[in-house]
Amino acid sequence: MHIFRVCLLACALAALCHADSIEYSFDYVATSGPIESFSFSLIEPGFLASGPLPDFTAFTLTDGTNSWTMTAASVSPEGCFEFGTPFATLGEPPFTCSVGVGGPGFSQGAFEAYTGGLGPPTMLGSSTVSFIGPFDTAGGFEYLSNDTGTMTLTISDATVTPEPAGESLAAIGLLALLAFVRRK
Repeated sequence: MHIFRVCLLACALAALCHADSIEYSFDYVATSGPIESFSFSLIEPGFLASGPLPDFTAFTLTDGTNSWTMTAASVSPEGCFEFGTPFATLGEPPFTCSVGVGGPGFSQGAFEAYTGGLGPPTMLGSSTVSFIGPFDTAGGFEYLSNDTGTMTLTISDATVTPEPAGESLAAIGLLALLAFVRRK
């Protein structure tokens, strides 16, 4: 009977061994202009605070001829999500909700998605956001903005599969419990 209880306890603990995360999904639907529709997601361990996003996964935008790989990301205190290529400026004071390009070469670009000025979002849901950004090409600048399409930000729960280390710890705990029960 004791082994059954220990197994039941171990199953309950294993069910708790997962990390709740927040997924931020951005979806741009082009209605005009050269930059094509795109979407990408960020999965974070919780709601974002302002500052750089060091674990950001790069994504690429294109107009069919030129491509821009967004390798940097930041969230401003006002709630702007800012994305840019390596030489783009993101949120430089005194305008923390701003982006700029002009680095070496013609493949620089950046854009910001503005969530309303009350800080980074802290609620689940979906909404259309304001956005703007310049993209440098050999022929001049192209722009992404509310005039060229719509951008939706969806914030949802994302459950991350347990890490192997978490499963290993649960197994070690189960063995320790079994050893303790057998000694009694």
